[in-house]
Amino acid sequence: MFPTRVFVKFLPSFLFPLSVLIKDMASSRLEDLAIHIDKKIANIKKCLLFRDIGKNDSWKPVVRKMHNEVICVHDLLHKMEKEVKEQEKLNYSLQEIRKSAKRNQKTAERLLELTPCHLPKIQSCNTMPTEKCKGETEKAVELSTKKEKKAVKEKKPIKEAALITKEESENVPVNTMPTEKCKGETEKAVELSTKKEKKAVKEKKPIKEAALITKEEFENVPAYLKGRIKHDEINAVVQEINKAVLAKYKILCQPLKSMSAPVRSLYHRFIEEETKDTKELFFVVEEDIKMFTQLKLDRRFYNILCILRHCKRVREIRSFGLIRYVIC
Repeated sequence: MFPTRVFVKFLPSFLFPLSVLIKDMASSRLEDLAIHIDKKIANIKKCLLFRDIGKNDSWKPVVRKMHNEVICVHDLLHKMEKEVKEQEKLNYSLQEIRKSAKRNQKTAERLLELTPCHLPKIQSCNTMPTEKCKGETEKAVELSTKKEKKAVKEKKPIKEAALITKEESENVPVNTMPTEKCKGETEKAVELSTKKEKKAVKEKKPIKEAALITKEEFENVPAYLKGRIKHDEINAVVQEINKAVLAKYKILCQPLKSMSAPVRSLYHRFIEEETKDTKELFFVVEEDIKMFTQLKLDRRFYNILCILRHCKRVREIRSFGLIRYVIC
């Protein structure tokens, strides 16, 4: 222990505090201490060299460059810190979005589990043309082009009858000239044909009515659709809708000459309400139900309509802001 104390006495006081030396003595050997002291002395020498460099004019530009480079490095580190913070915020927001997406997925799976099986499935409207559709469209185009070509080919010049000369009229036999009896018969035949045509126009299809709902069908209706609605109430609504349909299509079958002004306005409204989808179909609008029946268009009525749709008595066609209740 004696030589170590002597060695410590000769060392400068600013290099090693006594507390550090005591700890190093307690923890390591003299060789480690000597290496540590050599490193410290080397560092002090470097500091003294840098101090002398600052005083010399020749080294000042080098020191300035180093100073500028240190400032640039500091700015780059500052920018890096900002970017790291932004990335951390983005990461946090993405994690929250992921959590919310997982929650939404779980809720969607629960809803799929809870939805009843008897609900009508959504028909997938594929906008992209399939191979079958492509083949059908190509065939249709080919047929249309062929028809157009045939129509162009079949366009012959219209033939006109030549005038009869005096010689030809003299040579005509007497029996071929039309008599009064023949004229009367031809007129009668024409009248009969026109009457038959008018009858064929008037004899349209019978007006379709919705069938009443049976007890078995009513029992198979799900409870969430029924509620407190009774079987008799549903059939009463069916009968009232049938009344409205009959009243509407009786007006449409009448000739226009026999109609009064208000009935004619109704006739024009009925024709305006028809579309391409309602051709050869029997339908009714809410205004028709109000006009021709005593039904109240309240929540109970719309619930009964849902039941009728479920039982395939009525279906809806929506277009131009109108709901058309078509009888199935």
